[in-house]
Amino acid sequence: VRYGLTSLTPTRGTPERWLARKRGHWQIENRLQRIKAVTFGEDQSLIHTGPGPTVMALLRDTALNLLHRHGVRRIAARLRAFSQYPEQPLALVLAAPIAHA
Repeated sequence: VRYGLTSLTPTRGTPERWLARKRGHWQIENRLQRIKAVTFGEDQSLIHTGPGPTVMALLRDTALNLLHRHGVRRIAARLRAFSQYPEQPLALVLAAPIAHA
């Protein structure tokens, strides 16, 4: 049994709806963590002291957000392409992001 507080009425805040929302949140969270851990190699980082880990996490998050804002969904494939054409990531940074409706 789980209890929670909400301002929603019982008809709008049904247990089924909350379960779906919670699962949806963790699906997004797990997908994001997998990209950061596997694709960016966050778990293998050798930076462990001072502000280094925080700075690197911010840089990874910034890169991921930038890729998503430009419509990139296949992150690993795009990073491999960037390794062959290093001018492409710079172009992403300098280009205006695509407006989403």
